[in-house]
Amino acid sequence: MSAALDIKAVHTNVYPSIDPSHFPTALSGKVALITGGGRGIGRAIALAFAQSDVKGIALLARSRGELEETAQLCKKEKPGLEVSVCPADATKTAELDAAVEKAVKELGEIDILVNNAGANRLRPFHMTPPDEWWNILEVNLHGPAHLMSRVINPMRARNSGQYIINISSRAAVMASRGMASSYTSSKTALTRMTACIQAELNTDGKDRVCLFSLHPGGPKTKMNYDLVEPDVDAAYPGMHEKVRQFVDIQEDTVELCAWTVVYLCSGRADRLKGRYFDVEQDVAAVVASADEVLERNKLDLKIDYAGDWTYLVAPTNQMKH
Repeated sequence: MSAALDIKAVHTNVYPSIDPSHFPTALSGKVALITGGGRGIGRAIALAFAQSDVKGIALLARSRGELEETAQLCKKEKPGLEVSVCPADATKTAELDAAVEKAVKELGEIDILVNNAGANRLRPFHMTPPDEWWNILEVNLHGPAHLMSRVINPMRARNSGQYIINISSRAAVMASRGMASSYTSSKTALTRMTACIQAELNTDGKDRVCLFSLHPGGPKTKMNYDLVEPDVDAAYPGMHEKVRQFVDIQEDTVELCAWTVVYLCSGRADRLKGRYFDVEQDVAAVVASADEVLERNKLDLKIDYAGDWTYLVAPTNQMKH
């Protein structure tokens, strides 16, 4: 590994490995679809893609006004850029289908899908109506799964450097503190789904289609400030203020995530396709450690058994592995 790379460093903003100067033509000719593209991280990803010379960008979110703003900003970054504005609700498959059809008709087949749209509420399970609990999974899991199902076969047919980036969360991999069981479940499932689909692609010789799951950091976004609703704050006094203070001290910029996504879509991390990345860790340092990651199965969901027990000592279990 280069001495300039520090795998233990914690980054909160764009750092040398993901400096935009490395990617002026990294995405040339590509067509990207970004969900949650109206503001925050999604808008930052769109702008980074424009700066990396994508051919076209399809922006999907509920607010047409915010999408139009993002589109204009992207066109300023790259005059002549083709942008398709696709208002849609991530929980309504008919609207997602229409958005994909519109994007493909206007821009061509999708080369890069970024499943960024997300929802979260800090609510204890006993205070969460079942439909509300499930709605978080509709946004964070069903929506991304549906969009992947719409683009995966054309991607498989080309198999020439297509990418799906699923915005996950540390909540998927860390010990749970409660209060967000729906969000945590959705992100854990999305992370595992990413690895499973990649395994299928590899088995079928379609390994130029690359999927990654990515923790986006903790930027000061509207969603993060609105996590605690009044009834929860009443039941757990001071919770809203604690969350507000926690968000206030976060230093991660939206550009940190955006340029990590560009790096992952540039081909530099293809050897670690299917894995989980964290934007605060130097992505180039992780890629330089690929041998260790693959040999020890790091950046993947797994259980550490007590006493270092392993089921693989049994021949029948080896066949299942």
